[in-house]
Amino acid sequence: MRKQNLITNTAWLAVLLTLAAAPLAAEDKPNFGVQELGEPSNGLRAVLSVNRTSVAPGEVLEFSGYFWNVGAERLVLPYEPHQWPAGELHIRTPKGIVFVYAPKKRVLPEENFYAIPPGRVDRLRDMRLRLNDSNAGWVARDNDAPGTLQLGGEGMYRIWFEYAIPVLPKAGEHGWSGKAISNILAISVQPMPIEKRTAKPTPGQLQDLERMISGEPSVTNEEQTLRGMPYHRLREAMLLTENEGLALEMSKRVMDSWDHAGAKWFQNCVAMLLERAGNGLSEEGPGIDGPYLKALADGVLKRLGQKDAVPTVGRGVLDASQMLPAVMAYARLNAQDKAFREKLVDVLQHSAKVSAWPQWQGMTPPDRKEDLPPVDLTTAWRALQILGVLHDGTSVGDAIEILGRPTDQSDTGIRWYYNTPRHVNPVIFGEIKNGKVVSFTISRA
Repeated sequence: MRKQNLITNTAWLAVLLTLAAAPLAAEDKPNFGVQELGEPSNGLRAVLSVNRTSVAPGEVLEFSGYFWNVGAERLVLPYEPHQWPAGELHIRTPKGIVFVYAPKKRVLPEENFYAIPPGRVDRLRDMRLRLNDSNAGWVARDNDAPGTLQLGGEGMYRIWFEYAIPVLPKAGEHGWSGKAISNILAISVQPMPIEKRTAKPTPGQLQDLERMISGEPSVTNEEQTLRGMPYHRLREAMLLTENEGLALEMSKRVMDSWDHAGAKWFQNCVAMLLERAGNGLSEEGPGIDGPYLKALADGVLKRLGQKDAVPTVGRGVLDASQMLPAVMAYARLNAQDKAFREKLVDVLQHSAKVSAWPQWQGMTPPDRKEDLPPVDLTTAWRALQILGVLHDGTSVGDAIEILGRPTDQSDTGIRWYYNTPRHVNPVIFGEIKNGKVVSFTISRA
């Protein structure tokens, strides 16, 4: 692994470069799970593998990248621990437009290098990609290419990565330079209608669910590995669209068991439901849609409208607001559900008003028995932005109606601030031009 091969100075570099390593025998060649490999470049072969090549919209693809030294000499590369791939991931959409993953400008390290011995493989950091239309960090390779990357549409997508390095003098005589292009993966995205999904959990899934709820430990030999545990089998099943019946059952168990919100099984189920649903509050965006998500979103929204939605005692007790990402995922995937949207906006607007939150008296905290809004301030503000309720160009009057009386206001700006003795507190700024709030900025100050 990279950490084991990290070279931090030229002395260690010299030592490593003098060590010999025998190339892999033919029968020891690595199996990456791909049919065709890309051509090597100056002894370095870039490889990209994926967990599945046929998926439905909203599901997650898990990529692994590799560097394989197919030459006879050690290859010295710059150490880039925070970038994946160590280069650029490319996607060609069914329309033929190529997008490149470029979340930030790449900066090559000047001092840190690592070596790959002949025949050895270095595995890069894995990457997850949600197949939806919310894909931040991707840019069109050609400046004149229209639109943004959308992965939720039906069709065949081609994915690969490219790794280019200039000559780096400090890498020494074995420093690699050039451009390596990986194999190309063909990913088929096909919607899965409700009638093709399961209506109920399979007997095996139901047994695993009961075992997880009861806390029964694994006892069979085949379940001694992590992947064989009931929790991990359930988690893998929940990531597949076809297992709608399991998702419905799990959603029902959670909605009927709020009294067990502190239990491990309850929190495991919530985690799996949230992973399937995606995150409607983040750049990752929504996940798998379906009847389970409607049932889950309705149940959570109903819970958020109850006075005891936020527990006042008990560390580690999960409350309904922590499931808001799934609620927002449903709202974004089902904009036609106007009644649901209205109820959600009502809950969020109540929580978004600073005046609705308990006020501190000096260093004295507010009475915890006081009714608390169900969603924290910054989350409520963010959700209202995503739903378009709070948007650039909102009139000052509408902004005040949504967020309540401002903390301060001038001709050029407006601010809502929740003041507590903490070092930083929630605040939302609005820039005013011609009687409209042209931009909102959520922060802590």
